[in-house]
Amino acid sequence: MDEDHPDKQQNVRRPLEESLELRPAVDSKIVDEFLVMTDGHVQSRLPLRDPGLRAALTLLTDGRTTEDALFAAATSHGGDGSAMSLPLVLRRLESGGWISFRACDANGRVVTAADPRGHALEVTSRRVVSTSVLEMSDHALVRQIDGRITAESPLTGWDLTIVDLSWLEVLLSFDGTTSVGDVASTQHRLSADVATIANLAVKSGLVRFADEPPTPGLEMWSLPDLWFHSMSRVGVHRGGYGGTYFREGTVEPEPAIRPRIVSDSSLWSAFDDFDPDCAGLEDPPLSSVVQRRRSIREHDESKPICREQLGELLGRVGAVRTTVHDGHQELSFRQVPSGGALHELELYPLIHNCTGIEPGLHHYDAGDHGLELIRAADPSTRLLLEYAQRTSTMTTPPQVSIFVAARFGRAMWKYESMAYALVLKHVGVLYEALYLTATAMGLACCALGGGNSHAFAEASGLPMHVEGLVGEFIVGSRPSSEHEVEMPGQV
Repeated sequence: MDEDHPDKQQNVRRPLEESLELRPAVDSKIVDEFLVMTDGHVQSRLPLRDPGLRAALTLLTDGRTTEDALFAAATSHGGDGSAMSLPLVLRRLESGGWISFRACDANGRVVTAADPRGHALEVTSRRVVSTSVLEMSDHALVRQIDGRITAESPLTGWDLTIVDLSWLEVLLSFDGTTSVGDVASTQHRLSADVATIANLAVKSGLVRFADEPPTPGLEMWSLPDLWFHSMSRVGVHRGGYGGTYFREGTVEPEPAIRPRIVSDSSLWSAFDDFDPDCAGLEDPPLSSVVQRRRSIREHDESKPICREQLGELLGRVGAVRTTVHDGHQELSFRQVPSGGALHELELYPLIHNCTGIEPGLHHYDAGDHGLELIRAADPSTRLLLEYAQRTSTMTTPPQVSIFVAARFGRAMWKYESMAYALVLKHVGVLYEALYLTATAMGLACCALGGGNSHAFAEASGLPMHVEGLVGEFIVGSRPSSEHEVEMPGQV
């Protein structure tokens, strides 16, 4: 059949159309001679004194459109000068995270979409063409978000939503050796369509140009570390940020003071009366304590730490002074600071050798200043003790290992995007408080660099994603030699 025959022409595929629209959920309006765009607490004002730009951006606020339509509106109302200014305005909107990009089929259905997460984004200036050789990024994820397959990367502020899943197979074909044209031929696609989809994929960070030089320093980062760092800071995070109370109304907030874990009252015992206003009055000056603070990895086994000392240490660092309700949830006030006064951290002393306290895993009751035994010494607590000994490089087991767990719901009920990062900041605050207090009391102490969350969950019986291990700290009696493990470069 002749290629120009009408029936043949009807079967010719139409290329995908690239379009753009204002970012979803953006409130936009033209006020005086400005386009005012608002997204939560972020607002941008774009001057519209040029009649061509005003016509083009008015068209953009009306809904999805194309760059060709925007240029036509700018030219029609403002001439060539407006048309020449439009690319700069669009670039400003793109870098500010105010516009989204779409690839639509002949029927106007979206097949892929690139939506901004942040409002300070890098604009990609290099366009994908048929000869471009691309490769998959090793700093990107493809997962389901809100029921749609989405590609995302901590290196960019763009989400690539893949509505037509057949295009995912196309994108996964880029291996760093084949060009866009090669992939189009193999996948039976139009080269222009593959380039259109690939441009959005480059924007999202799912694929990259194979000939781009590596970013200096990026090779040091693992994907989990890079993801956590980027997504827990303002910029390219997902959703709201900060104290948004985004779980309010759907999940009940946890109480300020953790309820006791065991119901057997015989397993709970109070420490001596504790007055936080009088604690530490006999301490050395703060400057002296700071200078004397050391990580001491040896305990005096002939004179172990006693119940009274451990009770004072826990009380000075963790006891609740008072509780209040702020209209959203219960808050507590303690000696150490905590974002939003949430105090999601819980202390679990693992007793190995402490005069007056039974060996095993205990929970510190911060409200009533006491201990509850949640697991007597057994193989599971022994495993925790072995981890603490190995991590601290001690020759003998630590007398007391304080395991720090977080009631994640306390932080995540209020704080969005950065809740886990906040928890870890609180761990650092608690470490320093334990260091200085233990030093002032004449005890040996040392923060540990990590631990086994699964082993703690097994020993405590607590679901690790509800109340999980986030820190470890050992404490015991100070040896007369004050021996410390020498570190590289230490004198």
